[in-house]
Amino acid sequence: MTPPWRWRLQTQLMMVFMLAITLILALACGLFYQQAGGLIRAQLKERLMMVASVVASEIDVEAHERIRSEDDPEYRQIKDQLNHMRGRSPSIRDLYTMRVSSGPDWHFAVSAEPPESKAFSPLGAPYTVSQVPGLAESLSGLSSSHAVYKDEYGVWLSGYAPIVEKDGNVRIVVGVDISAQEVLAQEGLMLRIILGVFGVGLVVAFGTSVWLARFLNKPIGQLVLGTRLAAEGDLTARVPEDRMDELGELAHAFNLMLNELNRQRDELREQERMRGELATARRIQQAMLPASAPESGSLNIDFFAESASEVGGDYFDFLPVGEHQMAIAIGDVTGHGVPAALLMAVVRSCLHTQVLTNHRVVDVMKVANNLVRSSSLERQLMTFFYSILDTRTGTLTYANAGHLHPYLYRAATGEVETLPSASYPLGVRDNASYPEKQVQLHPGDLLVFYSDGIIEAMNPEGEEFGFDRMEGLVRRMGGNSADRFVKDLLSEWRQFAFAGKEQPTEDDVTVVAVKLSEAEIPALS
Repeated sequence: MTPPWRWRLQTQLMMVFMLAITLILALACGLFYQQAGGLIRAQLKERLMMVASVVASEIDVEAHERIRSEDDPEYRQIKDQLNHMRGRSPSIRDLYTMRVSSGPDWHFAVSAEPPESKAFSPLGAPYTVSQVPGLAESLSGLSSSHAVYKDEYGVWLSGYAPIVEKDGNVRIVVGVDISAQEVLAQEGLMLRIILGVFGVGLVVAFGTSVWLARFLNKPIGQLVLGTRLAAEGDLTARVPEDRMDELGELAHAFNLMLNELNRQRDELREQERMRGELATARRIQQAMLPASAPESGSLNIDFFAESASEVGGDYFDFLPVGEHQMAIAIGDVTGHGVPAALLMAVVRSCLHTQVLTNHRVVDVMKVANNLVRSSSLERQLMTFFYSILDTRTGTLTYANAGHLHPYLYRAATGEVETLPSASYPLGVRDNASYPEKQVQLHPGDLLVFYSDGIIEAMNPEGEEFGFDRMEGLVRRMGGNSADRFVKDLLSEWRQFAFAGKEQPTEDDVTVVAVKLSEAEIPALS
């Protein structure tokens, strides 16, 4: 849930857009007001200077120089001229002339104002030049006050024009005053208009900001919703891809991601289902193989079997076939996994059925071969060693269909023999024959059956465990009991292949050890 203090992205976008547009509007309005106000004042200053210039051109300089008092006819003549000029422009507040001096103060000469007016400046009244910036500049040409200025008579804007005498000197300056109230009123009106435009702009900016925020946030919100649904497990959620910008590309990538996740989830479900089925198949296969070694006072049997995958193709079995005989079988289907396990199950079923009616070695091998030949759709083969051990005489009758030769440890001499018999694996040829052979066992002798997973295991340096190492271990440890032999053999094998660590093998591994304790063996239990 979104914390209450966290603003939504749409609100943040709207505020950013609103702030940006407001700043732009304020800057634009401020610049417009400054430029427009400056233009109004510049036009007014130009007008004032033109009026001052016209007045200066009409004044009789010699008559102005003769003025000594306000009663002089020259004073009244020039005053009438000033009043006449002021009458032609009602906006002019005052027209006057000033006598220039070298000191900080100039002195008024003639003013158009009547004597009773507060703005009237009598003849000779001093005026500080620095009081109005721009006044001193009139000595070199037309000028005006730099800004609106205020004195005891009001707020003013003034223009000045010099009267240049014949000797080139300026001794008289004409001034024109206009009340700045009109300018300020125009500027105030313009400010109100600008503020109104600014207010309308803010409303438009707010609407535009809301629209932009929603426009940009909509696809993001759709992505957030899609992500939330996907997090809740709904991988069928999709977001629209109608935009042609980066957000559209992001939506397309999001949908592709969900498609891939949906596919991978389906694959995982299928893998889980397959793992469940393989686990069931593994339990079934393990139930087909001996769970423990047959118990007998004259035979000591132990074994180890491990599949490289959930189910494997290695097979071994012990089947009593009468009071004093036991069938011992071991086989290896090419490859491993489900196909190998299925073929192994077929051979196992065949063997269990066949030994009930005819357990002779050559007959069992022939039936097994034809069965593998007809049952393998992928032309799988199976190595197979089948034997009958007579527990009364110690005679082992066997046939070998391409399986690794078992080892026979002779307790009397400490030597190791192999049980050679060369023939094709099961399934290679129709009606193949497998010659039957016999070997005599004595008390203490040990038979060792194994699959190629033991021999072909490699250490990290790429060296194979091999037959020589296997034979050496049988010779060194063959005097042990069957269970101790299997335990020590596997310990040496794991130390070689995996540095003593328990880890999965790359091939199915099977080891069966059968030790004969007596030549005469009672009935098997």
